[in-house]
Amino acid sequence: MIERWINIVCVVLGLIAYYLAPEGYDYTFCMGLAVLYIVQNACWLALGKHTNWVRFELFFMISFFFVNFGYPVIYAPIYAHWSFFIMDFNRQVINQATAMAYLAYSCYMVGITGWREKEEPRFTKQAMVEIETFRILCGVAIVGFGLFIATGGYTALKDVYSGGKDLRDVGIYSYFNNIFSIGALLMAAMVFRLDEWHRRSYLGVLGVFIAVLLSTGSRQFSISLVIVLLVSYSWYIYRLKGWQVACIMLAGAMALFVIVQTRAGVGGVGDKQIVSVFDVFEDLSINAINLYVLVDWGNSHDCTWLHGLLLDLVSPIPKLGTWLADYMGEAKELLHGGDLPSYILLGRGAHWGTGTNMVGEAYRGFGIAGMCLIMWGIGALIRVAYYRAEENIYWNVFYMLMVGHAVIYPRAPLLYDPRTIVWTMVLLWLVQRIRRKEATTCA
Repeated sequence: MIERWINIVCVVLGLIAYYLAPEGYDYTFCMGLAVLYIVQNACWLALGKHTNWVRFELFFMISFFFVNFGYPVIYAPIYAHWSFFIMDFNRQVINQATAMAYLAYSCYMVGITGWREKEEPRFTKQAMVEIETFRILCGVAIVGFGLFIATGGYTALKDVYSGGKDLRDVGIYSYFNNIFSIGALLMAAMVFRLDEWHRRSYLGVLGVFIAVLLSTGSRQFSISLVIVLLVSYSWYIYRLKGWQVACIMLAGAMALFVIVQTRAGVGGVGDKQIVSVFDVFEDLSINAINLYVLVDWGNSHDCTWLHGLLLDLVSPIPKLGTWLADYMGEAKELLHGGDLPSYILLGRGAHWGTGTNMVGEAYRGFGIAGMCLIMWGIGALIRVAYYRAEENIYWNVFYMLMVGHAVIYPRAPLLYDPRTIVWTMVLLWLVQRIRRKEATTCA
């Protein structure tokens, strides 16, 4: 119970820091917030009765720190124009934005801890996945992957990460990529609930998927698959210890850093010299610029509300977003979560993007009060999904989707891809319906 009150106190401290934040950039102020962040999470880890360390909160906690505190605490004091930060942006909002990030995280933590004690789920393999069901999911993933490659998706993805193709160029292969991604995520979520013989075979299939994707230079989906596999393994095979998880995460970060350093980059902003040992988390820390840009925008514009998320909300229906943008006659960057920072920094039609920041997206869309409420809601939703995942397959899959997104989420649009969630639930429902119909027919 005490960790809940600690988080509430941290919300109050976050509000005070936000409203009293000095203009500009102050290292001591930002470092103080970073220390508060570390202490708050140390209390949660020490006081919470966690029997399972591999969960959404752990991955999100680490990613959120580097996304929002990495630049002001690690890089700004020694190299203010590091990487993306060579671009022109309003540096007068750094303190305000850092305080806002801390406030947002504290609100999220209030949602995560909830108000009532609950017994940790055991996640036993009592409900084994039928091999026929898993074969259908594997078939969907393999067919989707094959069609993704056959329609030019592999070549297009490789060209993007070698600088030869626009990141926003899409074709029919993007739909096959969605189908493959959904099938692969469902496989990763369920593979450790199979018997040992089948498990090994299907882990090999997932390994091929990951290797092929990494060969293009793309890492995001591979990271998601590995995280889901790690969580599923810890739930159903062996409960990993905290130090084991830390070693795995550090080794993974270093391996991906090597890939970044050896591949051709997109855009060419800044340089690739090594500045700090924390450069292994470079892909996270550079996204602080999006927080500053969005906070600066939010300070001088009215809230966009759902207008800035319109294309995300209709994304489950193919082509509806494109039609809607054309009908409204507005730039897609203003209707789609995640595109506004690139639009501001690089202009319309840029061949690459800077990404975004979930805290900044919440602030520019709904103001400071709305941001606090949304971050609390995200935490509460993750908590509900975790405690219901043991008994309900849909909550189980939803949690796995979110945990696979945990590392990316702090630097991603506010809404986790609605298309992926809706299409995944529809596919799962269809497969279960087919299996029940077959069982009824056989009976």
